[in-house]
Amino acid sequence: MKGELSMVNYKIFSIDGYDKDIVFLNTIEDLYFLKQEIFAKLSEKYGSKFNVIVDHFITNGFSFNRFSLLIFNGEENSSSYIINPREIPEEVKKSIILYLKENLDILEESSLPISIKEFIKQDN
Repeated sequence: MKGELSMVNYKIFSIDGYDKDIVFLNTIEDLYFLKQEIFAKLSEKYGSKFNVIVDHFITNGFSFNRFSLLIFNGEENSSSYIINPREIPEEVKKSIILYLKENLDILEESSLPISIKEFIKQDN
């Protein structure tokens, strides 16, 4: 992992060898309500036009809609698309699992099923 920026509702990961930052949502808050905050933070680094991958694991678990591509074309113009989890590098997924293991309160306070919580805790 290159670097991490910590936020209350999300955490931003930069993964070595991957060209997009990953925004891991630490909350069940809808992405719609966080977009301006994410734009404000990342536009300092990228300007007004950029893409990020959003991980919705806390709300969606391992489902097909776990990841989305959030495209900013200025602060007021954004769109998002679901990304197949197979298109996301394993290093990204491993970094998220490690983060959750180090921050068990986020995992425990989530609405994920107990079986998924236990799977994450036991994952090597």
